[in-house]
Amino acid sequence: FLHLFGKACRKITKVITGMSFNKFSKEKLKGTRDSVAIILAAGRGTRLQPLTNSTPKCLIEVGSQPIIYHQISSLARFGICNIVLVVGFIADRVRGYVNAAFPALDINFVENTLEKTNTLYSLALAAETLEPETSVFQLNGDVVFDPRIIELLQFAENDTSYLATKMGRCAEEEIKIRLAADGSVIELSKKIAQEEAIGEAIGINKFSPNFFLELKKSLYILKDDYLMEYFEYAIEHAIKNGAKIYPLDIKELKAVEVDFLDDASVDAINKH
Repeated sequence: FLHLFGKACRKITKVITGMSFNKFSKEKLKGTRDSVAIILAAGRGTRLQPLTNSTPKCLIEVGSQPIIYHQISSLARFGICNIVLVVGFIADRVRGYVNAAFPALDINFVENTLEKTNTLYSLALAAETLEPETSVFQLNGDVVFDPRIIELLQFAENDTSYLATKMGRCAEEEIKIRLAADGSVIELSKKIAQEEAIGEAIGINKFSPNFFLELKKSLYILKDDYLMEYFEYAIEHAIKNGAKIYPLDIKELKAVEVDFLDDASVDAINKH
């Protein structure tokens, strides 16, 4: 397995490093610098054991650098330098690595000290540290992706919220998306029937200030009673209260959620 994982890491690294990037306008850069990125990296990654027995999931190396390095580098490349990083399992090790790797960035660490929680609770903790009407880029801490996905979200409408989406039929395990008649997301869940889904949410999202205000309210309401829910449950709650969010097609751009041992195989990466 470790031999396959090494080959897989080299292949994913080509996705990340073999890119050219367009310059963006000063106006867009200013807007981005006012944004905050939230990375949810508190998980233990039990499904990736033995790799995660003594290593936080976000510190698993992809190529020559950990997943979290690629994520923060991608954000910083496009001017997003204000980052809230939710940590949990072996939190001190994550802090130590990130502070050493990115000494110039404004990174606020939020620790989820409860072992049996899920991403809804972690996002709620992060949201509590931010002003209600903040523009937010939100990333799951186990996604390896083409950095141009950040640029794609960055150039989308500032006052609209988006879920970066891989369109098409997706596996049963994935967070699937079902649309309302107006093209907005009406349901976001693993429970959606495959034939009703337009695609899968890859775990990289952009929340407008207005949407984040509503999402923050939903997180506050839900966090204590839904400790084991995914944060997408809070998005659905905000949608039911009138908030709007839309899928944004990543098209040919690559993104891989490193969640199971099979995700690290060469065949699995090729499918993405």
